[in-house]
Amino acid sequence: MQQKSPAYEFGPFRLDTLERQLFRSGQPVSLTPKAYETLLLLVESSGRLLTKDQLMRAIWPDTFVEEANLAHNISMLRKALGETVDEQQYVQTVPRRGYRFIAEVTQPEEEDGEVKPQAAPLQALEDDKPVQQKNAAAGLAVFPRRSFRLTALAAGVLLVVGITVVYRSVWWPDPPTNLRTLAVLPFKPLASTDRDESLELGMADTLIRRLSGSGKITVRPFNAVRKYSRLDQDPVAAGEELKVDAVLDGTMQRAGDRMRVTVRLVSVTDARQLWAGSFDEKFTDIFAMQDAVSQRVAEALALRLIGKDAERLTKHFTEDAEAYRLYLKGEYLSNKFTPEGSNTAIEYFSQAIARDPSYATAYASLAKSYGIMGINGWLPPKEAFPKAKAAATKALQLDDQLAEGHAASGTTEMFYEWNWSAAERELQRAIDLNPDYSDPHRLYSYLLTATGRFDESIAQTELNLRLDPLSPVSYADVVRAYYFASRYDEAVEANRKANEMDPNFAIAHLVAGAAYEQKGMYDEALAELRKANNFPGGFSEAMGAMGHAYAVSGKRSEALKLLEELREMSKRRYVSPLDFALLYTGLGDKERALDNLERAAEERVGWLINLKVDPRFASLRTEARYTDLIRRLRLAP
Repeated sequence: MQQKSPAYEFGPFRLDTLERQLFRSGQPVSLTPKAYETLLLLVESSGRLLTKDQLMRAIWPDTFVEEANLAHNISMLRKALGETVDEQQYVQTVPRRGYRFIAEVTQPEEEDGEVKPQAAPLQALEDDKPVQQKNAAAGLAVFPRRSFRLTALAAGVLLVVGITVVYRSVWWPDPPTNLRTLAVLPFKPLASTDRDESLELGMADTLIRRLSGSGKITVRPFNAVRKYSRLDQDPVAAGEELKVDAVLDGTMQRAGDRMRVTVRLVSVTDARQLWAGSFDEKFTDIFAMQDAVSQRVAEALALRLIGKDAERLTKHFTEDAEAYRLYLKGEYLSNKFTPEGSNTAIEYFSQAIARDPSYATAYASLAKSYGIMGINGWLPPKEAFPKAKAAATKALQLDDQLAEGHAASGTTEMFYEWNWSAAERELQRAIDLNPDYSDPHRLYSYLLTATGRFDESIAQTELNLRLDPLSPVSYADVVRAYYFASRYDEAVEANRKANEMDPNFAIAHLVAGAAYEQKGMYDEALAELRKANNFPGGFSEAMGAMGHAYAVSGKRSEALKLLEELREMSKRRYVSPLDFALLYTGLGDKERALDNLERAAEERVGWLINLKVDPRFASLRTEARYTDLIRRLRLAP
């Protein structure tokens, strides 16, 4: 019996509506999800004019977007189809009105027995009712599609850890063997109304974790890719910015308790689609989905993983789906690096642990969040760090192979215990377990700076910059390393690059201001420090640094005014004694400066670790109390 294929053909192209994939002469053509939807709407209404409003309502339902978004999608389609605005073979522009698909479109007939067991539409997995196209609601003409019964998927079923996952892939003939760098972008929903950012980011985070550390391919860390979560993100453009060979891009669609994940691996150099796969599963079996995706991606990358590398692909840190959901919400908020985000993240991690007390990564993330709170003064260090240490210890008791656990442990040993040998051991262990994980490289550079190993510190920051080339934090760490190494010109140049990444990133401005001060360029120093202090209510570390710069440049009255502002701020919230100490040092009040440094040591203020190497405290180095502080920090015999 003949039936219509679930695909459309025009010229050398085939648009497969089940795979959501465009092929040219049998080879995959890379399209973003929104570009695919635009093409499908045009093809389904071949010969009819679709107005700009109709297209925008259908592609971005319930979302206000500029007309430029539609124009961008059309431009991407023209590029994929190999046409130009002047030579319109497929998509005709109707000036000021809209677009029309003008090529002849056919739906080839297939025998029932030849219909491949591809991933069926989600609604068909729930029942056998015909699938309704969402663009019908937008008033567009659509072609009916045949629903496939769940039993027709039997040939595509994979058993993964005893759980059934429906899977279908399209393979590039020769899996790539020369890929050295990969970025896994945040997954995206097919409809903007179905956003669950913690889940979308969590899928990417899990794949990054599983594919990292093998030594066979460098995977960009999660913080490097989390910004690419726009629904219309071009994966090739993202890959070019991230300086990788290939990008893994995924979409998610939920219907009831079912979920479909479609993944594709795209070459950045020529936009070729190297591989694509679709996975269908119950939402409660998200772990099976991740197992299947991880394994297939590793195969597509031609990774020959054995031993612990192979185990990591399907390692579950919890079997509790609700605990995992809580963990993802915590990770999403923790990565905002704000007091409010970190505090709420701690609540989510604690809830995840309450559901599954054996959840090692939740303990590690809890430790990291408490560490961030303590280092930044968002919680008093003596309150934050004991909790961080307890959580890190528990994480490593549950899983000693967890890089995040060792990084969290190293953080506490360095910033709170001042146990330099233990901190170095833990951070090196984290790097050995996962060389692609950026946090331990960053933390290790701080340790190397504090202990006066400046060249090694710079090498770590430059290595981390290669892992995370778009992070303003990575650039700020380079500025910091050069500053403490007394290489002030290079610190200023690194700050220029940091500003190109994020002109509002306070830490880079803060350290650059200190570098300019050491060069005697006080106007430039104060300009940078004012940028660092550009926060509602002020930034106490920047205020202390500004006060010091004002004082040493002869502007004593301005320094005293900032001192009074710091005192007033300390009545409202925690202000580190280190900030007061820096300002008093600039004013030449050594006794009050040393009083505050001793308070900082008593309170275990994190950034006190730089006391020995910060040139702004050079005037105190002949003081006996200063020498005693260096011994207490275990930075001298």
